[in-house]
Amino acid sequence: MLLALCDHRLTSSSSTPKGGRNSEQLSDLGDRRAPDDEVRVVTDWLRQRTRREDRREHPLAFRQLRKILGRHAYCFENPKDNFIDLYREEIVEKPRFLGFGKPERTRRKTKVMQIAYGGEGDLVQVNTIKKIRRLCHLTSDDGADSRAFYDDEATLDSILNEYRFLLKRLAKA
Repeated sequence: MLLALCDHRLTSSSSTPKGGRNSEQLSDLGDRRAPDDEVRVVTDWLRQRTRREDRREHPLAFRQLRKILGRHAYCFENPKDNFIDLYREEIVEKPRFLGFGKPERTRRKTKVMQIAYGGEGDLVQVNTIKKIRRLCHLTSDDGADSRAFYDDEATLDSILNEYRFLLKRLAKA
């Protein structure tokens, strides 16, 4: 799509966008779209595939938080004295002797934090959820806004996330 845009060959697969040029007017341009028409096509494409960032937070029952974090390779263990530990689960590959054969795969758990725990039905407060999201890199700045975190919607592509601040600045210009 970007190559077609750069070559001014971008066309809508459907009819001409509102206010766009018809096929007779396009032929006057050498079968190229006017820049405004190309911008409309890109705008329509982006509107169909994007949504506004959601930063709303709300408390969750502990069992819901356990399920959400489980989707991101985190788990809770060791409940003791009204506290429970949050761990990051990773699969680590250890090469075999002299590098021959398949690497040995082992699971490793790294403690992230400890939180107050009164049972699976207790509510986890918003401040605790914010802290967990920050430490687990599941915030809007990491590409996982609230809808991606709470509702399991798709997270932001890593390339888009890397350039998101530049894209925001360009959008304001």
